[in-house]
Amino acid sequence: MADDDTPLNRAYVIHKYMLWDLFKGAGYSLDVYNKTLSPSSILKKYKKLIPSRSPNLERGESLQKFNVCAYRIFADVALQIHKKYVALIKKTFKIDVGKHLHGHVIVNRVGMASAFGTLFFVYGPRDFKISSGSKDKFMNRSILKIQNNKKSGIALEYETYIQRRFYKHGIAPKVLYESHIKKGRVVTSVVVMQKYSRNTLGHVLAGSELTAKELDNVFKGIASLLDKMCKAKLVHGDMHWGNIGLEETSGRDLYKYKLLDFGQSAPASCDRKLELLQMLRTINMFEFKGHNASYLEKKLRDYYARKYGAIATSYDHLHRKVWDAYMHKEHDPKEDRFMRSFRKYSRA
Repeated sequence: MADDDTPLNRAYVIHKYMLWDLFKGAGYSLDVYNKTLSPSSILKKYKKLIPSRSPNLERGESLQKFNVCAYRIFADVALQIHKKYVALIKKTFKIDVGKHLHGHVIVNRVGMASAFGTLFFVYGPRDFKISSGSKDKFMNRSILKIQNNKKSGIALEYETYIQRRFYKHGIAPKVLYESHIKKGRVVTSVVVMQKYSRNTLGHVLAGSELTAKELDNVFKGIASLLDKMCKAKLVHGDMHWGNIGLEETSGRDLYKYKLLDFGQSAPASCDRKLELLQMLRTINMFEFKGHNASYLEKKLRDYYARKYGAIATSYDHLHRKVWDAYMHKEHDPKEDRFMRSFRKYSRA
């Protein structure tokens, strides 16, 4: 940036130092960001909002006015993108999703989820109330999941019910809102839930090599999840490293751990042995094959051996054995009645 404190240079400060953090938080690539905005376009449209002089970044002077300007620009762009996604969802799922979001704004598509659901990043309505006192806007993304259920019509509704059960015990994201729109034999489910860190545990372990202390904390986190789940008499049914979300903490532990994706879950007597085998079996399914993988594999194997004895077969041979055991797990009779009521609903 040039030394001259010109309006264009002040627009450049907003563009480079503030807006990019917001766009990155929404999951946009740098290429998309650069094509969307430039300092000259910001200056032309938001000239009245840009503060009269640039902040001294080196001396750490307040950036509040520049932040408010960046929030306003990002909010305007996000609302335009939201309208495009609402139109796309209407074309794809045949629903007006805006009526079911309680003011949340869709900013990006994350990708396809299990059982043919589609995931989006959304921000809450409070983030878009920009004022001179705005602070730390657009930091808390939520997740929107939309799914058509063409056969039974109960899949995501039941999954959301189970997720609420897990949340009561502190081991799942909170479901904020849910709607289930029925048209004929098709039920379209719209669910907004809490979003934790951008990456799952699997992604973090596939990144840089962690210290022994950090990996010990990972192991303790997994053991804690199993303890809480079994105490609550819940079965996840798809325990693996990509289905463990992360909540960043300011304490001694780097993260708190939350389970994700409850399509295979059920209220039933938890089998800790089975869940441990599933975590071990899926180590090789993810890309953390170096120090992180070997360290955690040893910790889990030793933990398993202390409780149940040595594992006598290869992970490949565990695959069908583990999943057969999951699929034939006996469910609580009360929950069977609950499932029957859902089936009746889907046929109505």
